[in-house]
Amino acid sequence: MGALFVAAPVVMAFVATPGQLFPSILPLLGIGLILLCMTPEFRWSSVLHGWRDVRAPLIAGIGLATFMAGWIAIQWLQPWATFWLWREERSVFWGLLVAYPLLSALPQELIYRTLFFRRYAAILPEGHRAIVLNATLFALAHVMFWNWMVLFVSFVGGLLFAWSYRQRGLVESWALHGLTGFLLFVTGVGWYFTPEASARPF
Repeated sequence: MGALFVAAPVVMAFVATPGQLFPSILPLLGIGLILLCMTPEFRWSSVLHGWRDVRAPLIAGIGLATFMAGWIAIQWLQPWATFWLWREERSVFWGLLVAYPLLSALPQELIYRTLFFRRYAAILPEGHRAIVLNATLFALAHVMFWNWMVLFVSFVGGLLFAWSYRQRGLVESWALHGLTGFLLFVTGVGWYFTPEASARPF
């Protein structure tokens, strides 16, 4: 657990250059998926459990709140970045609409929610402390971006996704992650997740 969720992100933060951030994540995702397949009693069919209980109004409400919070934040911090992806990279915008939920949010949820809570259930603290621990490690996975906005957004998102997963399962937490993550890119907050905003302080 410590090697995947603690050591690997820290090493990557100190070794990978901004341009290597996204390619360097792929091996970790692969290792995580292999561990998930090796988890006792895990079946891929189980990831769809709870899909009938997905709370669409909750997802829509959180999506709206994310959009508003992201727009206010980027107006305050980096006004020039407001809707930058739509204005300057229209093709990337449409590609991200499909790619982010499938190629980013889904693998992250499989590893940081399904793998974390299934494989390591026996050693996790009880109740809300497990959710806080999960969110902390999820934020740590983003320390490679070297900016406070990414850490803050990742921690808050981690709390939300872990809470959702514990209540309704992977489908809902994935839907929340995919929607809120894309909306952050829509508003401009996603700029903080790009190599241009990721400069090591040394």
